[in-house]
Amino acid sequence: MWCQSSRSFAVYLFALRDAVSQEVKTLEEAGIIERIDSSEWVSPIIVTYKITGGTRLCVNPHEPNKVIVIDSHPLPHIEEVFTELQGMRMFSTLDLQSAYHQVPLHEESRDLTVFITYKGLFHYCHVPYGLPSAPRTFQRMMSQILAGQESVQYYPDNIIVYASSPEKYVECLQAVLNRLDQAGLKLHDDKCHFRKAELSFLGHVISEKGMSPNTKHVVAVTQAPPKRCICSAFFSGFDFVVLQIHSKLCHSH
Repeated sequence: MWCQSSRSFAVYLFALRDAVSQEVKTLEEAGIIERIDSSEWVSPIIVTYKITGGTRLCVNPHEPNKVIVIDSHPLPHIEEVFTELQGMRMFSTLDLQSAYHQVPLHEESRDLTVFITYKGLFHYCHVPYGLPSAPRTFQRMMSQILAGQESVQYYPDNIIVYASSPEKYVECLQAVLNRLDQAGLKLHDDKCHFRKAELSFLGHVISEKGMSPNTKHVVAVTQAPPKRCICSAFFSGFDFVVLQIHSKLCHSH
């Protein structure tokens, strides 16, 4: 079955062709995707930019999503996470490298992840970004890996280790790292932070003193430029064009 939006080929800017080609090559060499010849399902891709640079390919499975049974595993309530973190003296944040791509995808589900590029058709062998079940499936896996481990939170792919004393912090951090290693999960070294007195998390800064809004986000909102009505801009430009045409007509007469 062809997704409606993919009938006119994959939707991404021509200017991103080289970046997409490189990312496809990287994913294929890593065994995350593999080339196929045909499929009942074909979806377009969406290209996003990573905060740290580079591009990320996301599948846009609009039609397959209609038949996918959504995993019902609960996601953590952010209020509970904040409550656990308040008053702690030491924090670490562990970032999993391409978190979803570290979760194997069952062979029977791979056909639902087929996407198209100018290089042909591919499907995912690991969980892609864009599937509605991806966050909850990942949460289920982390719940199993870190079951019973104290002083750790994960939301959704950010792992936070915290403690009220340096001794407890070292003990819990080592235990969490051991579990991740046993599960075969890899960390993104450049995005991991250790032994921090405060934690920036979901728009808040958390420390031993409590929790407060992140000033960077507050400034971004309070100093945001005024909204400009697209309709006003359109009609302003339209009026200009009409005046130009009117002027030329009058001049011609």
